[in-house]
Amino acid sequence: LGGHGEPSVVSMSLGGGASTALDNCVDDLVQNGIHVVVAAGNSNRDACKSSPARLEGAVTVGATTKSDARASYSNYGNCVDIFAPGSSVKSAWASSDTATATISGTSMAAPHVSGVVAQYLQAQAARGRTGVTPAEVEDWLAYSATAGKISDVGRGSSNLLLQSSFIMSDPEPEPAPTPSPPPAPVPEPEPEPAPTPSPPPPPVPEPTPAPPSEGECTKPEAPRCMKACGWKCKSGLAKKKTPCKQGKHSCGALSSEDKYGFHPQAPANSTVEAEPVCLSRRSVLEAYVEPKDPANAGKLDLYLLKEIKGKRAPNFEFDGNEGWKVVGYKLKANAKHGFSRMSMNRKAGCYLWAVSCKPGMDCDFDYDFYHNVY
Repeated sequence: LGGHGEPSVVSMSLGGGASTALDNCVDDLVQNGIHVVVAAGNSNRDACKSSPARLEGAVTVGATTKSDARASYSNYGNCVDIFAPGSSVKSAWASSDTATATISGTSMAAPHVSGVVAQYLQAQAARGRTGVTPAEVEDWLAYSATAGKISDVGRGSSNLLLQSSFIMSDPEPEPAPTPSPPPAPVPEPEPEPAPTPSPPPPPVPEPTPAPPSEGECTKPEAPRCMKACGWKCKSGLAKKKTPCKQGKHSCGALSSEDKYGFHPQAPANSTVEAEPVCLSRRSVLEAYVEPKDPANAGKLDLYLLKEIKGKRAPNFEFDGNEGWKVVGYKLKANAKHGFSRMSMNRKAGCYLWAVSCKPGMDCDFDYDFYHNVY
């Protein structure tokens, strides 16, 4: 297995009956840290009877139709980890360099997942995280997927539909504003003469609002979690105003791209000692990061971490903090409203939110942080 790049993703649109030899070969890939995505099979039967679909450690993918129903041919069962579009998919074909074909099968669904896995690994590498394990990726796929939307999912199958949260940021729009400044000075001379008659009224120089003292954590009059109560968001938040109003507020600030802010409060770049948010049953965790200046919203990333205890703890770390696994993240802010929001339905366990500065950005500014559980 030497010589492969790191990280690596293998997409296997193949399968057949149960085969220990094939399972062992694929397992060797997984044990060497290679991320393997396999097709569930097209026999409309239990995927646990097929190889390598039955292998623990590989991501086994079933197929859906355009109406979000399990495709009639797709295998199902406990060995299927996730579903993705697989019916009437147009792609490249082997007959020539320009040929295309539209076909159906779990072989069409698996590459969708492989692409999202590759994007996840790329995003982690950009943050300096290497050695992401196949188990972590499998967990992330499950928790970032859309749950409960697939009809006729099949007995024992996970009702999880692939969801990609990756949006390629285009660096070109940024230079566009640069040509705009030149025209700006031209209109300025005209407004300048207009203010000259205004000086007579002296009441203007006396401003009442006092600037907040540096480092002071002031809660806005209408916190983000309060505003959210009026939104008809898919989490059903609009119907649950009481827990929304119970959202907790804190302030944070980042000074360099190597520093993280943890919430509830914890020391950055050191062992996490704060008491995390612990759930006794499956609940929705929600958080908002809102810079005081909305123009800074795009500079921050938001992560959700889960505490891992026992023998598995050394296998997971976040920014030098052992025993914390990334289970969700938001890398693109709501530019219109000037904040980042993430909401995840999670099972019992202890969780921590982390705010980080995007690489190369200057994040020396204050922000408001709100988190909620319902």
